[in-house]
Amino acid sequence: MVIVSIFSLLFSFTFTLIFTPHILNLALKIAPFKKGKVDIKEGKRISHLGGVGIFISFLIVVLLMSLHKDFFTSQAKGIILGTTIIFLVGILDDFIELSPATKFLGQIIATFALVVFGATTKMVIAGPVGNIFITFIWMLVIINALNLLDIMDGLCSGITVIAAGAFLVVSFISNNLVTSILCSFIIGAGLGFLRYNFPPARIYLGDNGSMVFGFLLAATAIMIDYAPLKRQIALLTPILVLGLPLFDTAFVILMRILHGRAVMKKSKDHFALRLLTAGWKEPKTLLLMYLFALFFGASAILINRVSNLQGGVILVIIVSICGLALKKIGAIKIDG
Repeated sequence: MVIVSIFSLLFSFTFTLIFTPHILNLALKIAPFKKGKVDIKEGKRISHLGGVGIFISFLIVVLLMSLHKDFFTSQAKGIILGTTIIFLVGILDDFIELSPATKFLGQIIATFALVVFGATTKMVIAGPVGNIFITFIWMLVIINALNLLDIMDGLCSGITVIAAGAFLVVSFISNNLVTSILCSFIIGAGLGFLRYNFPPARIYLGDNGSMVFGFLLAATAIMIDYAPLKRQIALLTPILVLGLPLFDTAFVILMRILHGRAVMKKSKDHFALRLLTAGWKEPKTLLLMYLFALFFGASAILINRVSNLQGGVILVIIVSICGLALKKIGAIKIDG
């Protein structure tokens, strides 16, 4: 399993590293004519089609990994189909600016494809119908949380790599081949893309990239076995692994409500943007966000292995730190 995961990581890293500059050149040629999203930053045009190279790498790696007899399970097929759908939704949004309702519908269809192939949460207390409902809520929340996090050079892709790394550790512990391969792919693709997305970015993920990463992370999370019945605290593992995007999303919503801003309207309420407003340099802000994500990931791995009582203590510490961060960063004044 370790060897196959290493190959998945190396393949995805190499393919993304190779394809991204070609996508970059193509995107800048077609975007002005096709109305694709292009930002002007420091006199340079920056396209939002970074997810294209990642998706092509995904298809190639899946094709290669399908040669392994234990990879091409029903759940893996659901993830492949769902990822394709969410990528197409993202591409459409990056070219023609879909309405929030249409975009949300596309996310629901992608999740439905996942559920049809049997990839749902496995909470005994929830039952079959309850698990399907929880799966839809989980997938939609994580997809949009990663999408909202794509607000700064290197942020979403870097956080994705860290989260996938934490899930990879848990996948090895639970001896899950499919999720190990998926996590390794995400890490490789994220690192390969960071070569061009790290400040100063030459290309952005766009919705076609951030939603694919969100879908893959969320789908991977529900396929991992976290704990026996006597260690319910371990069920918090996926929430903690993705703690930073979830916390940032909740923080943004809370700040917008408290300051009378529309919840769906873009603003500078995000953690990273508030730090930049406070005068932090971009590299320093990015480093802090990475450290915060590492803190969540390490806490998740720890909670996955300890008793309910020990996990409860860890959880109190995490909540306290989050509360302190909310108070400090929430006090920063922003415009708009």
